[in-house]
Amino acid sequence: MAEGLPAWRVLSFTVLVNLGLAGIVGAWASVLWLRVAASPWASRSRRRSLAALKAALVFTAVSDALLLLLQAAYMADVPLADAVALLPKMLEQTYVGHCWAGGVLGLMLVMGATGGPSARQGMPRLAIAALGLTLFVYSRAAVSHAGDFGLVSVQGLVESAHLWAISVWLGIVGIAAFVVLANPMEAAATEKAEVAGWVQTLSAVATGALIVVVGTGLFNAWRGVGSPANLAGSAYVNTLLVKVGLVAIAVALGAFNRFRVMPRLMAALRAPLGRPAQPRQRFVQVLRIEAFFLFAALIAAAVLSSSPLPSAR
Repeated sequence: MAEGLPAWRVLSFTVLVNLGLAGIVGAWASVLWLRVAASPWASRSRRRSLAALKAALVFTAVSDALLLLLQAAYMADVPLADAVALLPKMLEQTYVGHCWAGGVLGLMLVMGATGGPSARQGMPRLAIAALGLTLFVYSRAAVSHAGDFGLVSVQGLVESAHLWAISVWLGIVGIAAFVVLANPMEAAATEKAEVAGWVQTLSAVATGALIVVVGTGLFNAWRGVGSPANLAGSAYVNTLLVKVGLVAIAVALGAFNRFRVMPRLMAALRAPLGRPAQPRQRFVQVLRIEAFFLFAALIAAAVLSSSPLPSAR
């Protein structure tokens, strides 16, 4: 192990890159949902979402570059300062370097396609952004356990879908809790109608992402554990159980918001004299707690990606 460079630093930057990915996905989704809305609330929320998108892109690019440097130092067992000279060879000759280069290409496509005002987000730009995000997601999945089956495999596709879904879930919950719904809502009927539509879209997309997370997660768990005999005495299984518990708490919080808080918020937004302030605050508070547990699950997922598979015994 390189001096002063324990594995947890590589793991930490893996988490940061995946967190940045979730920020990109969530902010981009918000921009798309607000693309045709014209109210003052929508305009402000669109600008904040675009600012969050640009910040997430920069954060992800910087974290990804530092992650590659840390991986080079860790793999070569050299100090961080000496790893810079190894980067060209790593990019040229290693599987990790090839995957990283593909991910950078994906980020560049996203940066180019999402630049400028949201009004310019036509179908060609949306398709390029979606392609870039998919390429970046696949590059991240390819350096997990799914990469053991080759660059193109069923396992890689499932892991990509899993990472896509958790990024959507965490991203839209985060953008809602800390950007779009964080400020007081307008009282005008147009604003309230657009807020209601945005919240409904948030709920529907989060539900779809949850379904994909559960389905792909079950596949990955089955592949990783292999057989019931591998359930005992495995760090992978213990970490998997922690991740499942964290996701279960996030699901419970999401269900509470969806079935208890959201109906009151929708009623206040649709009523002519409704006061959405109190249900909005409760809705946002639950979203923030949900985002915390999803972030914790993201950390557990990063630990899983670096833990030996019981099925490989």
